[in-house]
Order: sequence, then C-alpha cells, then structure tokens
Amino acid sequence: MAGQTCTDPDPAVHNNWVCECAAPSTGVAAGGAVPLNECVLDECTAQCPTCADQGSGRNVCEANEQECVEGETTMVATGDWKCQCPEPLEFVSVTGGLATCSFDECTGVRGGQPPAGVACLLAGQRCVDPNHGTLDDFTCQCVAPKQGTATGGAAECSLDECAVVKNKATCNDASQTCMDPDVTRAGTWECVCVAPASGVGVR
Repeated sequence: MAGQTCTDPDPAVHNNWVCECAAPSTGVAAGGAVPLNECVLDECTAQCPTCADQGSGRNVCEANEQECVEGETTMVATGDWKCQCPEPLEFVSVTGGLATCSFDECTGVRGGQPPAGVACLLAGQRCVDPNHGTLDDFTCQCVAPKQGTATGGAAECSLDECAVVKNKATCNDASQTCMDPDVTRAGTWECVCVAPASGVGVR
C-alpha cells in the first residue's frame, strides 16, 4: 500500500519481510500491506499536516488553553480531532480547529457554587461579564447615581451628592455652590457661599 515502508529484518531468512505504516502513524504487518484501520495515529499527540500540531511542537488546542480530543485513532479517518474548552466553559467545537468557548460568570454555576453574580446582587450592585470566553473577569458595578466598579467582587461605591439635581438646585437657588467633601457617605453635601461672602450649610 502506498506510503508504507517495506523492511526485511533478516535477509538470511526467507519470506519474513514486513510492511510498516508511514510515520507518524504506527503499525506493522508481515508479508503484506498494513490495513489502514491498523495504522494508528493520534492526531492530538503526533506532528503531521492533518494533526493539531502541524510543526510548532505544541498542538493548537493546548496553545489556546483548550483540550484536544481525537476522533478515530487510525488512518481510516484523518483530520478529525477537535478542541474542547475546559470546564465550566460551554463550547461549540469544530472538526480540526479551535472551539468557541462561552460562560457567563454572572449567571453560570461553577464547581457547584452559586453564580459569581450573587456577590454583586447581595451588595445591591449589578454584575457584568465583559468576556464570556474567559474566567475570573466579571465585575460588580454600582447602581447609578452611585459610582464604582470592581473585578471579582463587590465594589466600593461612591456618590457625589452634588450630582443629584435636587441638591445642586437647592444651592444654586440660593446663589451658592454645592460641595460634597465625602463621597463615600450619604448626607455630607454642603452649600457654600460664593466669595467674597463666606459660610457653609450642611444639608
């Protein structure tokens, strides 16, 4: 059969020649060609034109933090390997290429634990997962008019109470300026007299 190698292990012995499958597949048959279904080829570990590793020394799945899964490990079917995403990522796999990974940390269950978004909700914040193809990048975001965001847990929220229209209007109506010296606490905004007048009133 084409692509196989004929080897005679002992020229002194008659009719002991064998056929060997072409590398990188392996398999030997005495006195005839090796059937394709007996030529073993794991395209996840071998290096070949149809393999996951086509010459770089590392298969394309591992290079992208995915797992390589071989279909038929013989020469009957080649190019049938697939990449799979690691748990808990959900994925859509394609034959002979990278899988498309997806996992929403805000709603998805991981390792039997509640969704990461629960930490945000308990803090009265909203959860945002900016990239469903990676893990540990969800953020908790403060709800307007509060400001603040944090990756992987609840955020520290701040609020400039002078940004609240009602508070700002209270000062402006008195020809004064609104100031909030501590945006981490509520009820600290002040109306400040405009120079040259002086005076502060805490609301």
